[in-house]
Amino acid sequence: MRKSCPNSSVVNPTRGRENRRATLAVPKACSDRVKRAASVPEVMCRFFCRRASHGGASLLSRQVRMSSDASTEVPSKDVKAEVKKILADSNESASFRMAEFNRLKEEGALKMWNSLELSPRSVSKNELKREVKTEMELDELMGLSPVDPDLKGLTYGAFAASAVLGVAGTAIGGETGGAVYWLTYFGASIPLVLVGVGSVAPGIIGDVVNTLKWKFDSTNTKERRVRHEAAHMMCGYMCGLPIYGYQVEPEPLCEFYEREDGNMADVEKWKRARGFNKEEIARLAFVSCSGLMGELTKYDTADGGQQDLVNLNDFYFRAEGDFFRGSSVKEGWTRWGAYKSMQVLKENKDTFEKLYQAMDQGKSVEECIAVIEGK
Repeated sequence: MRKSCPNSSVVNPTRGRENRRATLAVPKACSDRVKRAASVPEVMCRFFCRRASHGGASLLSRQVRMSSDASTEVPSKDVKAEVKKILADSNESASFRMAEFNRLKEEGALKMWNSLELSPRSVSKNELKREVKTEMELDELMGLSPVDPDLKGLTYGAFAASAVLGVAGTAIGGETGGAVYWLTYFGASIPLVLVGVGSVAPGIIGDVVNTLKWKFDSTNTKERRVRHEAAHMMCGYMCGLPIYGYQVEPEPLCEFYEREDGNMADVEKWKRARGFNKEEIARLAFVSCSGLMGELTKYDTADGGQQDLVNLNDFYFRAEGDFFRGSSVKEGWTRWGAYKSMQVLKENKDTFEKLYQAMDQGKSVEECIAVIEGK
């Protein structure tokens, strides 16, 4: 049975089909009486009721609902103020900070925090090259294959230095045990030390050579180092790794907790620290390789991430089980970390550039996070 609206008694329901057709004309026929007898809100209510009784949707009802939704909308939070409050709290634990960031995300204040779903897989050399768009050997760049420095030149230099010191010591002369004697002895030992170390641990020589090259590299500028750390910050934040802090001076540095419950090294000695699970290793591989990819967004080479790769290998070593014991698995996951981080930096290119500028100007952590959030 159709329900009639209040005060619509002018319609006789016993007159059948004709009166049902005439019902639509009631508002027009009795509009003058309705205006005189009721207030404006009541007229609106009756109009909506009549329309609803015939199965229609009232524009007024939609407007009322929209107004109601707007009145209950939660006001947007000040991202910088909220993040600053978290970082200033006396509780500096990783679990507290992660819980607070998750709370802000649930409340709608943060969109980019922990917004990435990481699905690690083994990535080949060619696949990584295509993503980075380069023909250079990225495995050497990322420390996945041994780099042979110019050992021939280094050997020639060692023997030349030894000869010069020996001739100089002989020419100057002096008593046995004197300064000249020991200088000559030191010169003669240089080639022996080089050959000995090169035979037992050739990687040490390579690391020393590469470090010296990086120190005297003309592209080793503050801009490059800040770009490296900006990539760490953005990728770490987007994958949900709790941030500890960052600095620009004296050296740019962005620090994260290793996982939600803190750093493994912080566990009390009497407790047995659990190993990293695959999800945690995925985050660490992604963030560790992001600095190198941040450099490659502008420079042709990425030479500032050797320590990141050393730390990543340490994470592999401390992982649960034996999955990461094989070198092929570690290399594949490291390439994936580089591959995925380059994808993210490309997809968020404008945000990354703004974050680099903010960090270069020494902005605070909360200001940098606001940049990532687009606030």
